[in-house]
Amino acid sequence: MGKIGYKKPPKSTKAKSAKGGRNKKGSISIKSALKRVLESGAVDVDQFAKSMFLNGMKGNSGIAKLIMEYLEGKVKEEIDITSKEAPKEIKITFE
Repeated sequence: MGKIGYKKPPKSTKAKSAKGGRNKKGSISIKSALKRVLESGAVDVDQFAKSMFLNGMKGNSGIAKLIMEYLEGKVKEEIDITSKEAPKEIKITFE
């Protein structure tokens, strides 16, 4: 077995893509596949957007959420750490 060190990883590591991501060599991402289809002109982009919008309006909450995140940005959750009750008075006495 050869030495392992700087620029000499063990041979048993999983294959990585050229970009250094987790996908194996030869695999494609959904994002790149959709981008390629939309850029090729095989799908009318306006019709695609209209279809997504109508599906969101019909009750598909996943698509509705996706559309809103693209239009308005992700919703930031705020956590209220204040209490509605008045703070209780604590008295400490030392004897």
